[in-house]
Amino acid sequence: MNELERKRRQLIAIYLLWVFINIVAWVASDGGDSTVLWPFSEGYNIMEIYDFSEFLIYTIGPVVLLIVYSIYTGKGANN
Repeated sequence: MNELERKRRQLIAIYLLWVFINIVAWVASDGGDSTVLWPFSEGYNIMEIYDFSEFLIYTIGPVVLLIVYSIYTGKGANN
């Protein structure tokens, strides 16, 4: 049980680091063309086009995937 709690804390720490990196990218960008999604935009720098919609995709997306995975595998919060 202690090992599971340690892994959860590590996962939360990694996720918070990921959110921080995305906040920095969002704040540092100039909010340019939002019709392309980084990194699938050739010729664009992340600091030119990263906007709020991408921030939501890259920060909320992993949580949604984790919830779906937990439901699919039957490993909910109580297990």
